[in-house]
Amino acid sequence: GVSGAAVLGCGDCPPGSSQAGRRSTGCDTCPAGKYSTLGGLEGCLPCGPGTFSGPGATACEACDYGTYQPSSQQQSCLRCPAMQTTTSRESSVGACVPVNSAFLSLGDNS
Repeated sequence: GVSGAAVLGCGDCPPGSSQAGRRSTGCDTCPAGKYSTLGGLEGCLPCGPGTFSGPGATACEACDYGTYQPSSQQQSCLRCPAMQTTTSRESSVGACVPVNSAFLSLGDNS
């Protein structure tokens, strides 16, 4: 046999999609806010709070600094108000703090 090669069986879908139905031979692209790593095997899974994805995603992306997402199955993150940011990536609550205090708390080793 050939080692390391992926063997696609009947009805398998590529990552980022899922099989349309149990007896279906078609594949559906995962919608925004969901992802699929194995394509069809597990269906499209929801991205949790603090993450997002676009259509056809193979993984969820973490919200970057200055953004947050309190809900699951979203295609984008919400921005903090002007002159505010978050103290970590993948923030799931609106934990926006003034930029100055964020840098002070990041540098505080006490």
